[in-house]
Amino acid sequence: MAITCWGVTTLNTLAQSIAIYGNLSEPSEKFPFGRVQDWDSVASHMESLGYGFTKNSLQAHWSQDARGRLLEAKSKVHIPNGINAASTLSTVVQALQGEQQNLRPPSEDGHATSGPVRKPVDLNKEYYKGMTKDCRYSALDILKHHLSALREAMMEEDGVETVSAEALKIGSSA
Repeated sequence: MAITCWGVTTLNTLAQSIAIYGNLSEPSEKFPFGRVQDWDSVASHMESLGYGFTKNSLQAHWSQDARGRLLEAKSKVHIPNGINAASTLSTVVQALQGEQQNLRPPSEDGHATSGPVRKPVDLNKEYYKGMTKDCRYSALDILKHHLSALREAMMEEDGVETVSAEALKIGSSA
């Protein structure tokens, strides 16, 4: 099951995929982040991440995002002279992601804690307005699968044997 819903995270992932795999040309007035020259690689990478968008859909959303949100953010971010288009794009996306997160304050015992503090999800936020309930459930199913795989990998690293629900035959009487 592939994710087929657009939101801020998806747009940021697309931009990072373009920066890495898009083989961007030099920026110009018409293409402020450069022109994507390898859409096939971008589409393949997005598919490998679990997204189910067509190449045309990726291109359309990129065109709109590059001339809107990303261009506005670029004007607010310090971009060093002489860096290439991919690095410029990556810097802008990282700045946008940084705006979306708050740093975690030190704990009560004075030790620093790592990782961002996650704000509660507000379903009235702009990036959820266009998502249908089915789309949200689809994204959650994929996240559950990834979390389950991550948990199993962590348990294997710790030497803990995992047992599936089917192996336990939950709900059956012995």
